[in-house]
Amino acid sequence: MTKKKMYFKDVRDLDDYFNQDTIACLECGVELKSLGAHIKTHNLSARQYKAKYNIPQGRGLASAGTKAKLRDIRNIQFD
Repeated sequence: MTKKKMYFKDVRDLDDYFNQDTIACLECGVELKSLGAHIKTHNLSARQYKAKYNIPQGRGLASAGTKAKLRDIRNIQFD
């Protein structure tokens, strides 16, 4: 049995990865604001990508900066 490589040591390490303006694709290294559409170029679904890199399934694949901008847009639209 082969041991699965750990990409994140702990929750803090995972948070550090997402808490930036961009996040790096763990397949190819390209830096993006969101990985959702990009990972399809690697023939991976979000579920497969998260499983491969030990990212919790409930976690989104967007950077903290992108999530904040989207949240601000939603708040403006509903005010």
